[in-house]
Formats: sequence, structure tokens, C-alpha cells
Amino acid sequence: MFADDLVRRNVFTEPYALPLFPMKDISPYHPGLEVGYVRDGRSGGEYWSGAAMVPWLKKERERGRIALPNVECTVTDDAQLVACLRAAYAYGVRFTTLYNWHMRTNTAALLKEFADSIDIPPGIGWQPGSDDAGRNGPGSYAREFAAGPAAFGVNRVELFPFPGTNLTDGMRVTIRDIEPGELETTTVAFTPPSPARDNGPVVVLLPTMFRQEPGHRYELSVETGRPGVLRLSPDRMVAARLTADIILERARSLRIEDWQDAGDIIASVRERGEQQTANHYAQEALEDADRLLNLGRPREAYHAAVRCEQLLLPSSFDLPLPGGQLSPYPVTVRCPEGSVRAVIRTFDDHSAIVSIRSAVAQRVSVRLGDSGKTAEVPPGESMDFSLTAPGR
Repeated sequence: MFADDLVRRNVFTEPYALPLFPMKDISPYHPGLEVGYVRDGRSGGEYWSGAAMVPWLKKERERGRIALPNVECTVTDDAQLVACLRAAYAYGVRFTTLYNWHMRTNTAALLKEFADSIDIPPGIGWQPGSDDAGRNGPGSYAREFAAGPAAFGVNRVELFPFPGTNLTDGMRVTIRDIEPGELETTTVAFTPPSPARDNGPVVVLLPTMFRQEPGHRYELSVETGRPGVLRLSPDRMVAARLTADIILERARSLRIEDWQDAGDIIASVRERGEQQTANHYAQEALEDADRLLNLGRPREAYHAAVRCEQLLLPSSFDLPLPGGQLSPYPVTVRCPEGSVRAVIRTFDDHSAIVSIRSAVAQRVSVRLGDSGKTAEVPPGESMDFSLTAPGR
């Protein structure tokens, strides 16, 4: 059995994530995260605001799997601390470490609020009114709104058509920042023809998370192609709900990260194989990884590359008693008194050197084909077995 992943492939850096010296001196578009782009390492960072991090998390996830090794829990308010966890989850963070969490008396409540938002996307909304206002309205709608204190992004818009409305022409939904700044953004989504089910809302998924900052003002506009199809809220503007579907965004993020992870580990293992003693078992696993990536199966390609890395020499195996074959190598170990760590240090078509380390004293047998050796292995010490298979 091979591991699906290795600790060496999950070492994350921890720079301050926001734009800062020296990256900020280059331009405002270089976050501190870039300091943590290191060879064979994974990108992490320290941050505490979801709203501030959305544009940089989009950049970071393109580097492969990411983590949040340091959420500083003392430098922001409750709303943005929760938003930070939501944004981290949405952008595929593999783990989060809370720092100075004991300084807050409500940490458990904040974590529950974050956990609840996985199933119930947080957001802002305006329910439709009880009358028929809007039936004779225009085909274009607009609404201005201010982002709330826990805002960080929107990737899902729900709209409410009148019962029986057939939106055969689809819709064009736009969200834009009406307070221009360094990171002014606009996101547009076109929906296919999709009538609402059971008179419920029509769901519009944005192509990417639209960044929001607490207190900033934004505009939602909708073009339907025909007049009077969407219901209005009591304020006589379009009824809508804007949410952060963090499960949806996480799925997108993991897909992006999987592709980069697979490409990175394949390149890294190929280079290691050129530097270390390679063998045809490892080469076959690497070829399998290339094939799977070309077929658009990056997660399986990653696992195949991990298998290749485990087969590069020296290759370690943990064997329970009574032992077994170090598959796919034709090497068999028998350890009748307890488990052992077996390491194949050299291997070719006719010889091998295998190191055995046992926690208990026992008589261990190691075989390569028809050739074998047996010896007493003392506890806690490694013993080398040099084997040559005659006639191979």
C-alpha cells in the first residue's frame, strides 16, 4: 500500500500575506504571499481579514495547495475574523492555525458561526414584495447596496421571477464597485435559459468570487432581454440575494490547486529521479502520472507521482509481522516477532542492499529471488542485508 500524500509535500511558508515591503515597493499588485513562493514548498501566509485577502487568495491558489498557518485573532473584529475563515475555506486552504485565540472570550461562538456558513451561505438579500409590482416594469434592473461588516465576497446571485415566467433569453448579471480604488472590480455572468423551479429563485453563479469590503457601496444590475419578468422588493428595486457559496468556491479552488500540485510534483520527482538512483518501477509510476495528467485527472496524477517518489531509492517500507514482499520489488522480508522498517538502498536486476530496523530483537530473513540471508537483528539498530540473485 502506498501513501496518497507525503509530509514533505505539505510544508507551508508563513509570510505576512498583504502587500508590504519589499513587494509593495514594486507595485500594489504584489502581495507579501509572493515572498513565500519557494521551491518544492507550498504557499501559506499570515492574515486576519477576509475582505482584504480575496484578490490575493485568487493569486495564491494558482500556485497549488495553500494553507493559513497563522490567523492572528487579536487584530481584527469578530465579523472579519469569521470572514477570514470563510475566505480561507473558499480558496482551498488545507488547514488553519488560530494564534492567540485565548485572547478572545467568544472563540467557540465564532468558529460555530463559520461552520454554519458552510451549509448556509452568508450574504445580503431583499425578499420580493407581496404585490405584482414590476410586472409591467423594464427589462433592466439595478440596485445599489452597502456591504456588511462580515462581507468578503459574492459568487452567487438569486433572483425572483414571476410565477410561470419563461426566461428563454437568459440574463446578464453584473456587480461592480461604485467606489473606485486600487482594486476596483466588475464581475459579469451570463445565465443560460433556466426557468425557476417551483416558483423559487433563479440562481446565477458568478465566474469568480467578487470581492467586497465592509461599508463600500456596490451596484447589482440585471438585464433580462424582456420587460416585467423579475419581482421587486418593497423598496421597488429588484428582489435578490447575494451570497458567498464557499462550498462552490472551494470546489473551484481545489480543482485549480490540484492541477498545479500535480504539475509541480511531477517536475520535482522527475528531477529527483535524475539525481538519485532511479529504477523502472519508479519510472513506470512517473509515466502513469504524466498519462493521468494529460487525461485531465490531476488528483490521480498527483497520487501516481507520490507513488513514484516512494519508489525512488532509498525506498522505505513499514512491514507488520510476519512480513511480506516489498512490492513491487521482488524482495521478501520475514519478521516473525514484530514489525520492521525495511529500506531498499540499492537495487538492480541481480542485486540489492536492504536495511532492516526492528524495535525488538528477532531473527529476520530477507530474500531476492532465490537468494536469501537470515540474521539476528538487535533492537533499535539497522542491519544491512546484501543480496545477489544468481543467474539473474
